[in-house]
Parts: sequence; structure tokens; C-alpha cells
Amino acid sequence: MDQRATGTAAVLRLLDALVARADSSWGVRELSESTGLSRSTANRTLQALASFDLAQQWDDERYALGPRMEVLGHELWRSHPALAAADGALDRARRQIGGTVFLSVEDRGGRTCTVLSSREATSPLRYVIRPGTTLPTHAGAAGLAILSQLPEEQWSFDAERPTERTLEVPARAALLGEARRQGYVVSVGQNFPDAAGVAVALELAPGVTASVSRSRPSWDFEDADVPEIVASLRKAAEAIARAGGGPHPDASASAPRAARTHIDKVVALLEMLVRTPTVPVTHARLKEQGVGRVACASLLSAAQESGLVIEGGGGWLPGPTLFRWVARAGRSLVPEVLSRPVLRALESETHETAGLSLIGDDGVLTTRASITSRRTVQYVLPLGEPVPLEVGAIGKAVLAFRPELLSSPRPGGAGEERRAVPGPLEQELAEIRERGYAVAEGERIPQAYGVAAPVRINGIVQGSVGLTIPRSRVDRSRSTDYGDLVRAAAARLSALLTV
Repeated sequence: MDQRATGTAAVLRLLDALVARADSSWGVRELSESTGLSRSTANRTLQALASFDLAQQWDDERYALGPRMEVLGHELWRSHPALAAADGALDRARRQIGGTVFLSVEDRGGRTCTVLSSREATSPLRYVIRPGTTLPTHAGAAGLAILSQLPEEQWSFDAERPTERTLEVPARAALLGEARRQGYVVSVGQNFPDAAGVAVALELAPGVTASVSRSRPSWDFEDADVPEIVASLRKAAEAIARAGGGPHPDASASAPRAARTHIDKVVALLEMLVRTPTVPVTHARLKEQGVGRVACASLLSAAQESGLVIEGGGGWLPGPTLFRWVARAGRSLVPEVLSRPVLRALESETHETAGLSLIGDDGVLTTRASITSRRTVQYVLPLGEPVPLEVGAIGKAVLAFRPELLSSPRPGGAGEERRAVPGPLEQELAEIRERGYAVAEGERIPQAYGVAAPVRINGIVQGSVGLTIPRSRVDRSRSTDYGDLVRAAAARLSALLTV
């Protein structure tokens, strides 16, 4: 056991292990043995990761990957031009040539690759491959196309043969050489006995090799179709690679932070990588986030060793490990799901119904998630129901910071007309802004007492977290306590959903 690994290296090892079991959990002892860290280091680091929502502790005291990684993954997929172009490119290829078309990226070391995105065939009998799936590079078209672009000294390694048709090292080297010359790979039954695949390689990002593949059942594969398949896959690969080579956005500075701990430094690095993935991370940019010169060198060295970053463009760019983490963690970003631990904790603390309301693309505030009180008399918040802005704590907590939402369509469809906030309400909204939360009694729901605080995503109020309590059991001496609790819950959700 390598108990000397501490600091940044320990953080990255534990994150990698949690990502590997993104759909399940670990005990501290298991994680310690798997990562080679001492139990005390593993336990201490896991607790720190949980404070950033990068890990979460379940009721049985086991740890799982936290919801923050999904938020980071969503941001990387949105902001990385090659990833943003991938889904459309894969869809077009699938419509042209049928089968299941997917994008894979190399893993650190080059012996495996990870599926980033997949568009499944529409036929009743289809080849199914999920994002986050790990594939070998020595068998199957997706992996072989990637391996063919890596240095030749990485081609010859002993590995388990998934099927009888998997090539041995000499024949594999010959196939890889041919693939490099002709620019594509055909593989029938090498990784899965009943699957046939064709793949072409591309550079997903500087120094990161990927492949676009088409697979379908082997009995439905004809050699005569290969030229058409290759042409379509090349168009998809070119579209993805061309998008990745587009203009770099400005590296707009985020709010400075005091990066005191190893977790702070890793979080600062992760947020830079996903926010502006085509802009190299430099010592100067890390210094803006409070990472000192010596700490910068240590952080980037550990990140490069783990494959989280690669050197390029005068700094460091996202490496294969980050792409793998994103694929495994998912990128759906459903606030209703991500908010449940926060709402559950709020309900557990108060024994009252806790809810999240968010502004939709149409500008309407609706209830999106709730944890109902377990008491006999309880308020149930209907999901999807519009919430008025001028009545009740949930709406006022938003309106106090977003008065422009008080608008109505002008006659004849000529845009929107801003409604003035009535004087008495404006005074109340000013008080809400000052104390940071709203309080209302019986305004929206008869016999209900509500307390709510605004949720900010990337600095903009996008909703609110609130408690709804029967007036008959409200302890008004605790009104400040209720306010502090919803503010804390809103702050945690804001931090979780902001990049």
C-alpha cells in the first residue's frame, strides 16, 4: 500500500475510483485498498470531497460519486466545441448508414477507450453501447482505430482475448499498420462475437485521440457497404474535429477564491477545464484563483500524471481522464434530481415540506422538486404547477432579485410590456433583498406559512428553495432559524449548479 500518496494525488485517485463506480458505492476500506491510500487519508479526503458535492455519503456510510461531477460534465459538453458538435454529427451518420454510431476517446495509457456519446440504431434488433462504457483498444473497431494512431511501441501488449477472433499481437500489429495507412478499421467478432464494426480515428482535442464507429449485428454486415460507411464516418469525424479547432473563447476570469486546500486547488482546476476547455490553463490563471507558484507546479504535475490534463498550447488542456470522467458521470443535469439531497436534508432538519422552484425557458416559475413532510398534517407541492411571483414566499424570493420577470405581452404581439412593481410590494421586496429570504403567511396557500431563499446559477437568480408549513404549528420565534436554513440550502444548491 502506497501510503505516501497524499494531497492532490490522493484527491485524484479517489475521484477516479468513485467515477469508476459511478452507479454504485464504496466502503472506506474498499477505497483504501483499491487506491493504495491509508484509511485515514481516504476517509479524510472523502469527507472533504463530500463538502464540494464531488462525493456523497449514503445512509449506510458508503461513498458514491457526488452530483457535482455531473454538473461539470454538462458544462464541458456545452462549452467544448468538438463535444457540442458530436451529437449532431453522430445523428447524421446514423441516418445515412444505419446501425449504432458512437464516439469513443482514448484512456490514459492507451489500452482502453471510453464511449463518450452514442446514437443507437432504430431497428428492433440493434447493437447497444452506452456512454461511459469501457472498451479495449486491442479488439473491436472503435478501440483499434484509436490504437492505430498511437505510437507503434504501444501496439504490442498482451491482453485477454474477448473472442476467438481477437487477433494475437503479430496479426494485430499488421492490422494496425494497415489501418494507419488506409485511415479506417473493420472488425468482425473481435470484441463481441455477433458484432461487426467500422471506425475512423480523429483528434478530439490537441493530443487526445478518438474514433467514430458504426456497429451492427455481424449477420447484417456486408463488405460491399464499407466504402459508404467509411465515407459517412469520415464526414462525422471531420465535423467533430473541425468544430474542436474553432476559435478559442476568451478565458473570462471567474470570481477569485482562496484555494487553500488540495481540494480547493483541484476544484479550481476542474472548473477552468470545463468552463473554457480550449483555453490552456496556465500558472497565471491558477494564480488568479489563489493557487501559489509551488502549489501550481505540484497540482499540474499530479493532474498530468493522472491524465486529467495534457500539455499543449502553452499550458495545460483537458486530458483523456477528464473526458472519461464526464462520460461515466453523465451530463443530463436534471436540477430536480440533483436537488433531492439538499431538499431531503432541509426536510429532515425542519420536518416540513421543502421544495425547489425554477424559472423555465418561457420565464415562468414552476415547482420542480419537493420532499414532503412526514408529519400527519402536511403540505404537498404539486410538481409542474406555475408559481405566482407577486404572491407567496417562493415567488417573492425570486421577484425581489428579478423584477424584469413582471412583464406581459403587448397588444398585437409587439414584444413585452414591463409592469411596475406596486409601491407596498416594492418595499417588501427591498426587505427581502436585505435579509436574503422571503416570508409569507396565507398569501398563496390558505393556512400556510412560507419561507424561501433565492437560488443563483452562475450569479443569476433562477429560482428559490422554500419551506411550506401549516400556520397552526409555526413557531414564530424560529422565523429567523427557518430563514437561515433555507438560505443555507439555497447557497448549497447555487454552489452545486454554478460553474
